[in-house]
Amino acid sequence: NQMKSFFVSSVSHDLKTPLTSIKMFTEFLRNNKDNSSKKEEYLKIIEGETNRLTRLIDNVLDLTKIEKNLKEYQFEEIELAEVVDEVLDILEYQIIMSGLKITKTTSGEKLKVYADKDAVIRSVINLINNAIKFSTGKKEIAVSTYCQNSLACIEVKDFGAGIENDEVDKETNFYHVDNNMNTLK
Repeated sequence: NQMKSFFVSSVSHDLKTPLTSIKMFTEFLRNNKDNSSKKEEYLKIIEGETNRLTRLIDNVLDLTKIEKNLKEYQFEEIELAEVVDEVLDILEYQIIMSGLKITKTTSGEKLKVYADKDAVIRSVINLINNAIKFSTGKKEIAVSTYCQNSLACIEVKDFGAGIENDEVDKETNFYHVDNNMNTLK
């Protein structure tokens, strides 16, 4: 119950932020009909926040399906550098608004995997969103694709404070701290 309460609180906060921006810029457009120079900028902000809300809602719906074992995956051959490019396009608005510099490094070879493309995209979006949210100090995120021990990898690295070693779950490639999912690699 405590975890569900935290989840509802966290999701509510994450939904409220973009809604506030959408409302504010919509009201500005409605009240300032003569200011066409800012119109495109504000419409782009509204579109970016709407897309962010859609992703948040899709994530909640997917979590519900996964929890009930109803999630169906559509496997296909995908190339990881293309997935990273698509994610960076999707998150362009958030990256610009956060003021973070993104450095992308891709393997010299095409890294193809057989996976559900939407699930991989959502995973990388979540990792980059967490890097954006928790980056302090150096405002940079490094995203790379590479092959290690015959495994195709996507790595998202931020330069924030990090976590204490005793909080890292060594059983998996993911760790869980304060209900935020990030990757070690």
